[in-house]
Amino acid sequence: MRALLAVGALALALGPGSASADTFAIVPETPVAPVVLPSAEVPNQPGGLLLPPGVFDAPFLPVIELSYEELHVLWLRAGRA
Repeated sequence: MRALLAVGALALALGPGSASADTFAIVPETPVAPVVLPSAEVPNQPGGLLLPPGVFDAPFLPVIELSYEELHVLWLRAGRA
């Protein structure tokens, strides 16, 4: 039985299908316009960025400043988790 399975597997592996040289086609070189990327040295033009309205307004939640003791307790609880 094992020999029959081995022969069947070998026949399937070697028999059908073959690779063809026509699998890949060479794409002719065409002149491509250079890609212009923004520079970090030149600032953006006014109105050049699409940002949501109020992006530079106050944050959604009020800023809560914790004392050292509160931060220490928070850090210890996080370490135990």
